[in-house]
Amino acid sequence: MLNSLEPTGASDGVDPAAQALMASESEAALAHIATLPPDQAEVVLLRVVAGLDVAEVATIVGKKAGAVRVLQHRALKRLSRRLMRERREADVTE
Repeated sequence: MLNSLEPTGASDGVDPAAQALMASESEAALAHIATLPPDQAEVVLLRVVAGLDVAEVATIVGKKAGAVRVLQHRALKRLSRRLMRERREADVTE
């Protein structure tokens, strides 16, 4: 599923440098999502990347809406902690 959401070619009217930056950031975000437990990664991809609502995701993954919300919350909390830790480590090395 991660491979199907990788950034694709250039968009019309977008500066090539901006396009390269967006692709790089998209790849980094997907790499972070890929480190999540599979159920959390799936929910984040469906909710955030694909833009589906909770009910749609619940149907796809075969869980109740409340379980989808919990998985999303835990995934985003985990990603937030990881990014904050990386930012602190980057600040220390600069």
